[in-house]
Amino acid sequence: MMASGVEPFVVPAVVALMGAGIVARTLVALPHAVATSRWKETDGEVIAAELDPSPQGALALSYRYSVDDRSFSGDRYYSADLPNPAGQLAMLEYYKHRPGQQVTVYYDPREPGRSALRKDALGPVIGGFCVGAALLLYSFVLVP
Repeated sequence: MMASGVEPFVVPAVVALMGAGIVARTLVALPHAVATSRWKETDGEVIAAELDPSPQGALALSYRYSVDDRSFSGDRYYSADLPNPAGQLAMLEYYKHRPGQQVTVYYDPREPGRSALRKDALGPVIGGFCVGAALLLYSFVLVP
């Protein structure tokens, strides 16, 4: 037996908040994902790669590349404003990105000096939006 009339609304409210948070996050990420989906790619070369000895083990790397006979260097792994990989992913990427290694570099054609080794994928952002929207809709089904 329920103590009050509030309990039936707790689970739907939590599900709705989760859905709304996911939708909000994906809506914030969407413009950047659309913009970086238009970034071009070119060949590059890893100049340096270091793995921070801390327990988090963040990856620090730098690479060089050319666009229209102009040379550039970069140090961003992700095109989004995210920190470079850490932990186990950093270790895997460290061994894949050794100095002298050829890499694909993604760059902004409007600002060729802006680059990354990984660009935002539009698919996961759209997928995240769909999951968040589904949670929101499901929360209405849960309301008694």
